[in-house]
Amino acid sequence: MSRALLISLVSTVYVVSLGCGRRPPEPTPTREPIQGGQIRIVAGDPATRRALLLSAVARPLLSKDLALESAPPDAAGCHRFVIASGATFPNGTPVRPSDVIDAWEAGLGDPGREHRWLLEPLLDRGGDRRSLGDGARADGRTLVLCPHRPTPDLPARLGHPDLWLWRVSPSTGYREGPGPFAESSSGALEPNTYFGGSGPYLDSIEWLPRGNDDASLVFELDQADLGVVYGRDADGFGESAAVERLPAWDRTYYLWMQPHARWINDPLFRRWIADRIDRSQAIRYLFAGRGSPAYSLRSVAAETPGWDPVEHRPISGSSVPRVELTHDQGDPHARALALRIQATLRGAGVEIRLDPGPHNEIDARLARGEGQMVLRGHRARTTDPVLALAAELRSLPGAEAALSILERAVERSDPDDRRRAAEYAELAVLLDARLVPLVHLHAWLATRPGLRVPLDRDGRPLLGRSWWTR
Repeated sequence: MSRALLISLVSTVYVVSLGCGRRPPEPTPTREPIQGGQIRIVAGDPATRRALLLSAVARPLLSKDLALESAPPDAAGCHRFVIASGATFPNGTPVRPSDVIDAWEAGLGDPGREHRWLLEPLLDRGGDRRSLGDGARADGRTLVLCPHRPTPDLPARLGHPDLWLWRVSPSTGYREGPGPFAESSSGALEPNTYFGGSGPYLDSIEWLPRGNDDASLVFELDQADLGVVYGRDADGFGESAAVERLPAWDRTYYLWMQPHARWINDPLFRRWIADRIDRSQAIRYLFAGRGSPAYSLRSVAAETPGWDPVEHRPISGSSVPRVELTHDQGDPHARALALRIQATLRGAGVEIRLDPGPHNEIDARLARGEGQMVLRGHRARTTDPVLALAAELRSLPGAEAALSILERAVERSDPDDRRRAAEYAELAVLLDARLVPLVHLHAWLATRPGLRVPLDRDGRPLLGRSWWTR
């Protein structure tokens, strides 16, 4: 696609609207569950453990267990959500609208969470950006949300896992919410005895310590009942576990090229680098074929690069570029990819120095514009294409043009308009290979025979609705 066409598409203005949708009821067991029992989870990486924990402890606002919108927006554009009478914290305290506001404002003060951009339509525009101000207020048992602009994607924002309701218990200091489980002093999850919904059917959920890298082995040794695994980790289970695809938790690994660094600041060099990496071989040798080459963050179907290929080395044959590659030291898949990229590019006459670091430190360095090439893993945490892409690009310095497209798209309601806006925004960072997708890694849910783990509408495991059949 030419730059002229991209600019023309970017400048198009859409005026549309969207009503708030509702989630279907959660699935119920198809066989009579056995009450009680426990499950032990292969903890995996921190992001996977956190996502599973939230599904058990927290609750989204648009949930029959917490609240439902009582009526369409009023003349002022305000939405009213009546808190369910059965919504209760594990200490027996009923959830109040002020609890939701307090939890969200606590998130606004945490730079590691996504509240700031998710709640942007509700933020106090003239004052403290850590306060919702008049954007959210309590009216008896009703939570009133009043966006300062048209917000057709409000249901998608409220459904994002970072806005699910949970808090640090004022008495125990552990995480709790109106969900079916609460965190205990041992780190395990125990039932919320005041949970008003159906379930939980289990007595406890325990986490295996990190370091159990061979998931199939711990299943074979009868030490685990559930795990989310990737790549070759999904092989070798035999009869010890059933393994099924979990597309909602697939990951796409990509390189982000910092704009200021020597060598990397040349678009021709970036595009040449992007074409040197053999994605199919990486999938085959590193991940046992459980994935696919990636040329897009938002579309698995993309089979060609968004940049024009560069066949010949764009620098002198006597030059030896030296480039730093940063990756998350706690992510074994990123580490394996980084080593393969290093070996591949060394064969092309480029010296790559690996620079592993903690995930949070890498995010902080990115925010300061530091580093050269950064290897990251992306998992869409919402099915809305505009919000999913914005969540990733907002942490990348130099993605301002793409973000401006997404900012204009937030007021569009038509799903096709939002999909096209996400496509054009991504093209803005793909054209010159600023963002270089590498591999799309498949996620798999491993469960011991007899354990049933239903999925919600978005394909996420529901621990609070899981049960043993024997």
